[in-house]
Amino acid sequence: VAHRSLNMLRVRQWLIIGIRSRPPPHRILCHAQSAALCSAAPSKTIVASSAPSTASTEAEAALPINTSSVPLSDTRPWLVRHWKGLLFASLVGTWMYSLWVTNRSRKLEGRCEEGVIDRMPVNNDELLELRAYNDVSTSTLSDVPARSASSGNSQRIAPAMLLALLTDAVGHPLREEYALERMLMALPRSQDGLVDLQLAAATLSFLSNGPVLERLEALFESLRTPGGGVSFNALVMLLSSLMATGQVPTDKHVCVEDEGKNAFGISRSWYRIQPVHEHTAAELSAKAFAAIQIEDNSAMEQSTTGSELDAAQFIRVLQSDFVCLWGECHRLAEARRLEKLQREAEEYDRNPPKWQFWKWGRSSNEQQQPDS
Repeated sequence: VAHRSLNMLRVRQWLIIGIRSRPPPHRILCHAQSAALCSAAPSKTIVASSAPSTASTEAEAALPINTSSVPLSDTRPWLVRHWKGLLFASLVGTWMYSLWVTNRSRKLEGRCEEGVIDRMPVNNDELLELRAYNDVSTSTLSDVPARSASSGNSQRIAPAMLLALLTDAVGHPLREEYALERMLMALPRSQDGLVDLQLAAATLSFLSNGPVLERLEALFESLRTPGGGVSFNALVMLLSSLMATGQVPTDKHVCVEDEGKNAFGISRSWYRIQPVHEHTAAELSAKAFAAIQIEDNSAMEQSTTGSELDAAQFIRVLQSDFVCLWGECHRLAEARRLEKLQREAEEYDRNPPKWQFWKWGRSSNEQQQPDS
């Protein structure tokens, strides 16, 4: 009975102490262990009954404390503790910033192209309609400068008079004549409102109902010098007139300047808005002429101002990806793509994969049947 009452007294004391101080769970475990020791050694407990608080304190001090269950506070710096989250946030932020820069560059290029479109007198659809409505041959267009020279206008002519001469040469009124007049008004004019006859006649060469190659040859003949070629300056003036009248696609007028890579090998277009540049006729002519010289493996000159182009080079310049007159580069690219697909299909039929054993020898048999 004495031992039981003593234990009840100590439990009551521990409960009071626990309510006041709320010790952690390991301290309560230590109290329970001390109570078990007291019940196992009654003689020592009786001696300690006169001072219960002192005996409990000594038992708590004697028992080992389990520190493994105690949570320790992380004293490392904040950057070291959260480096994974910071790395992930940095990667996502960099990716989103590069998307924003790319979007701004595209919008800047789009605004520049819209400005070019607003200056054009006609668009691509109107060019096609004018060619379809007015059935004009290449020879008729080539006779217009001679008709103008016979009327006394050998160098410069008014746009309205040029259209009147073209109407007389065709033999019927021109349809959508106001659109043709807008195109001629877009050419460089003198103070008296006259335009260059040679450039104006070359500008109207798109009306020819003949093939594209015939139109390009007519342009070459209209600009050919006594030496048999076309000078680079004449090509620049022609291209300037064609660009002003909307015969060169708008995407060829504008280019995004590539600023290259930084010292770390990272492209600057990922983090910097690229400047947009509007090409001039001289720049397009120089780039196209340099491109065909590289294709021909010929030595490029430092200055192409005094050089002349033959008929093949002249046509290739106007059909190149830099100029793309009347959208010919897209047609040629599509033709090359279809030709490549056809070659690949023929090669696939001649040499089928090994797993398609049922096709082995089929191409040779098909080739022998027509011969037989």
